[in-house]
Amino acid sequence: MIRIAALALVLAPQEPPAADPLGFVSRRLDNGVRVHAIELGDATRVAVFTFLPVGLANDPLGRAQFAHLAEHMLIRATDSERLQVGGMSFNGETTGSVQRLESLGPLDDWKDLVGRHADWLSAREFDADVLEREKLRIEGEERNTVPQGLNHKWAIAAWSQVVAGSQNVRVHGDVATATVPQIERYVRDRVRLADARIFVAGPISPTDVIDAIERAFGDAPGTTSKPTSGPSTAESRPHAAPFTEPGHRDVTWDFDARQYLEWFPLPADLSGIEAELLRNVVAQACFQVGDLRRLPGRGSADVVVRDGRRFLLFTAAVPDPESEPRIREAFADAVDNAIRLAGNIDPSMLAAPFRDVPDFEAHRARIHVAHIRELVEANWLLQVGYACARTGKEPAELAAAFDAIDPKRVAKRLSDACESSLRRSASLHPPVSEGEPR
Repeated sequence: MIRIAALALVLAPQEPPAADPLGFVSRRLDNGVRVHAIELGDATRVAVFTFLPVGLANDPLGRAQFAHLAEHMLIRATDSERLQVGGMSFNGETTGSVQRLESLGPLDDWKDLVGRHADWLSAREFDADVLEREKLRIEGEERNTVPQGLNHKWAIAAWSQVVAGSQNVRVHGDVATATVPQIERYVRDRVRLADARIFVAGPISPTDVIDAIERAFGDAPGTTSKPTSGPSTAESRPHAAPFTEPGHRDVTWDFDARQYLEWFPLPADLSGIEAELLRNVVAQACFQVGDLRRLPGRGSADVVVRDGRRFLLFTAAVPDPESEPRIREAFADAVDNAIRLAGNIDPSMLAAPFRDVPDFEAHRARIHVAHIRELVEANWLLQVGYACARTGKEPAELAAAFDAIDPKRVAKRLSDACESSLRRSASLHPPVSEGEPR
């Protein structure tokens, strides 16, 4: 689904509440859900985001992009055909390691806005007709992106299968053949209330917000703390030896496109905050390499999590087979750039968005597009929510945690992790017809 437009948040601070530099009121509900609510009196819209550690990188073998399919099905559990009801809008996004569910709307609808999230997180049964419609919607997303080389999302989904041992990846096919029992089991295993964080911002008392969310959940049961260890007797999954050691593989996938993947396991003692710094510097480092910037969809990098372990993952669309060696060299240049950037970064720059509540009115006055003006609070909340979801920190802890980073340590850990002898890589290509050169 579509992302909210990101806004640059270089905002002047306003006087923060004394108890918490960001003014969030946080509470863990009896069912395990964590709620973070902040009252923003001048906000013109109410924003509600749920974050879950359910990502494309962690999908099991034979279930490529089930995290994405689950996002669609959770939202459709309440609104099977529309993403707008009156003044309310609903959406979501699934990245490598985090799933976001969102509702935005006017103050008068705030109870419905927060109630949707309780319904989504509690959904465990799905409709077969809705599933077939959502498969077509996902196919439409694929059709609109693959020909342009905008394959980063699908590449992460493919990576989850490659590292699980597949050499014939079905990023499209696993979704196209998904059944209701399969997606219901996936959601039961992976959408766990104790992992969920709900962030709410608007001109509403945080206590009222939290109480309303608690009532909305009612007696909805929490889910298990860990995924079920194996498949039930009602379903069968493929088996393969995981791809864990350094090396390269040629892998087919069910898109008419070529993609190069390269990844490195990151040190187990690298903290979530340090990994967030790496996310920033590797993205910047890739952009600085002209050969990556000029590729269709651009070469990109991310820090993803699989089975509790972080990996630095590079992906790039490959225009033709002869381009792949140059792309590999370009990623090596990006690693060198990232090590340099990590060692020289000022951590206070990363801390800045989380040090104080921004002056939203001042920022709104500089924006000329009406619908974007209404989203300044939502975009800041989005930034806070993602940072908390990826690092495991509370909102009030973010600034101090970033300030405490030792850039030289992070640079050294990155340098050690990305030795060429530790590289894992894969070339994704369409199935080859007999007699056809690769």
